[in-house]
This record gives sequence, structure tokens and C-alpha cells, in this order.
Amino acid sequence: MSVMVSDAASRCGRFGGVEAGTTTRELADAYLAELNDSRGDMFLNFLTDVLHPRIARDYGTAPSGHGLFGYSYGGLFSL
Repeated sequence: MSVMVSDAASRCGRFGGVEAGTTTRELADAYLAELNDSRGDMFLNFLTDVLHPRIARDYGTAPSGHGLFGYSYGGLFSL
């Protein structure tokens, strides 16, 4: 059985055998398992506890109206 994977997965090259946007079920499962351990919670803590306060302190920011956006996996995180 073959399943579709994202273009980002095929670009990363860690899951060999990707041809024309398809891969085996085993490789797709391995890719999805890796996504489950993204440590996104640690990144979010860094953004909210370290980076945002430092930017506010050093550069001054409005008290509201902040946003987060990104491209590719960065965009996925920001959702």
C-alpha cells in the first residue's frame, strides 16, 4: 500500500524511497511518529517565556496584537 506524504517529507530525505510523492506505509508511519515527538511544547515555552519578553524589554512592543506566523513546518507550528 502507498500513501501520499507532504512535499516537506520528500525534501528532507530521511525517509528514503520517496518517489513522485508516494512512500510505503512503514516509512509514512515512521515520519508520523517523528512528528509526534516534535518538542513543540519546549519551543512554545521558549517563545513565550524567553524570546517574547526579551523583545518586549529590548525593543518595546504593543501590549496586544501579537501574532506568530511561519513557512513550511514553522507555519504548521504556528497553527
